[in-house]
Amino acid sequence: MDDAARNRVFRALGDPTRREILTLLAGGRRPVVEIAARFPMSRPAISKHLRLLREAGLVDEKAVGRKRLYGLLREPLGGAEEWLRGIGGAASEPSPGEAPEPAEPGRREPPRTERRTGRRRGGGRRQTPSAPAAAAEPAEEDWRSW
Repeated sequence: MDDAARNRVFRALGDPTRREILTLLAGGRRPVVEIAARFPMSRPAISKHLRLLREAGLVDEKAVGRKRLYGLLREPLGGAEEWLRGIGGAASEPSPGEAPEPAEPGRREPPRTERRTGRRRGGGRRQTPSAPAAAAEPAEEDWRSW
């Protein structure tokens, strides 16, 4: 797949509506009316999305009587997937002259599930201690009382 074709595919995949259309077409050919009925937008807007997908080579159009049926073409997706895998493989390999980092067996960092917002738990403002810390306590411990 050449760069221009790959750019058209990624441009087409960049829109969530077009990705949803492709997901819908993965189940088989569908008429424009059925595709448009699934989205809260006008049929001309859906036709524009389908035209961009067709120009990227991701869907084809077939006339059956008065209906226009659209179907998914998987080949361009394979070319984009191949390119993404090439980048993923290149990122995991060490640079020339760089030693690979040793893996620690059995140790994995847990996935982050909460988003940091800059707010403290409890939702309140930071409170300062009302009395100064005792002279015997080191200054590094002060932050734990907040």
